[in-house]
Amino acid sequence: MKSFANTSTGANPGNMSVFNRAWNELGDESAADRFRSVVEYLRRGPDEVPLEDRLSRLIDPEDNVGMTGFRESLLTKVLCIVEPERFLPILIYSSEAGGKRQTAESVFGLSLPPAAKTSMTRGRLACWSGQVLVESDLIGKTVDPEEFGSACDAVATITDHFGPLIAKDFGGRTFFADQKAEDAAIALEQKESTGLYL
Repeated sequence: MKSFANTSTGANPGNMSVFNRAWNELGDESAADRFRSVVEYLRRGPDEVPLEDRLSRLIDPEDNVGMTGFRESLLTKVLCIVEPERFLPILIYSSEAGGKRQTAESVFGLSLPPAAKTSMTRGRLACWSGQVLVESDLIGKTVDPEEFGSACDAVATITDHFGPLIAKDFGGRTFFADQKAEDAAIALEQKESTGLYL
């Protein structure tokens, strides 16, 4: 789990020195337990608390629910892996190095508000801005097909690697892997020779 936070595989969460220091202070076993509890709360928290609000609570903790250093970039990285159809690997809302706000402006010409000028919580802002980018029909019009294909391959490889590990540690299932298995089973059942081959 510590390696997940420190690798750029999937998405680069940036400098993890605060997270690493907290991990070392807690010790491997306690830190791993805390890591699991944060991911569990983020993914499945109380039904009455929407994901966006759970994310806000973990980004700006008012109590002991989070983990030091496990903030917006790393939380978003988890969401990118477990819900790749909903979350892009752009891990923070705004950054000089290029967050969602800067990406929306430079790639799509969309002007998203500065975080300080919106009433949205950080979790809601992170989810909303990601959805703006995911759902924008401009993506297909402005991205080079070869670059887009490479990006899709990278996301698929990352998801195939980390998805089963996260599902194993936290329960649940990986949608795409399960879908691939179901598709393969159906294909085997329906397989009949037509004599036509491509």
